[in-house]
Amino acid sequence: MKIRNRTLALTIAMASLTVAQGIQAGTKLKDDKWKEFTPDAATQDLNVRPDSFYNLGMGLRGWTHHSNWGFVKLKKGNTVTITATTTVTDMHPGIAVWLVPQGRGITDKLWNYDHFYKQWGDIYMKDLKDADNGDAPIPGTMKWTFITNGFDRDGMGDSLPADYDQSGVNRVLDGTVGSVSVTFTAPAKGYYKFVVGGINPGASLIDTTSGKPKEELEKVTVTVDFPD
Repeated sequence: MKIRNRTLALTIAMASLTVAQGIQAGTKLKDDKWKEFTPDAATQDLNVRPDSFYNLGMGLRGWTHHSNWGFVKLKKGNTVTITATTTVTDMHPGIAVWLVPQGRGITDKLWNYDHFYKQWGDIYMKDLKDADNGDAPIPGTMKWTFITNGFDRDGMGDSLPADYDQSGVNRVLDGTVGSVSVTFTAPAKGYYKFVVGGINPGASLIDTTSGKPKEELEKVTVTVDFPD
């Protein structure tokens, strides 16, 4: 069968390479790539690449090292809203949220898969190797339970290119360009991990020479609306 979609072909090639190598690589988030949000620190700035949430070169997945991450500790039944807003022209933020249980046999919440993340589903990996430390074993199993996602659909025109118009990622039209909010009720007590990045950047964020999104990090202000 001839594969006509270049992105699909890349996804298959990357998956084949991982299987061939027999290695699932992980990386621990550096201090400048994550922040914990609390009622006393409910609004913070995160710096991300404009194509980091949904990167065409990563098989429509997010780019671990060019996104930024947040954590919130919640009780079962807490309802929270996470909002990501930017004043950067042509920047469209996206958010995805997971429950990341902690405890015996589970990787620390700061561990991620080394290259990309799946914004639309559970993540379960074991026998991970530390890509930053000579492929040393990472203790525990990475277990993330998907909660919700969404991206800023405003200002992208009447129709999206087919690569971006996927059912796994929620398109949020709230009338405000450069802003997106997701709301969820915590199904269990514990830590919730969320990622923020950019998707489908507009013309001012495209390099005119290469035709690819610019590599500079852009500021996104994130607010977690905690319950009283």
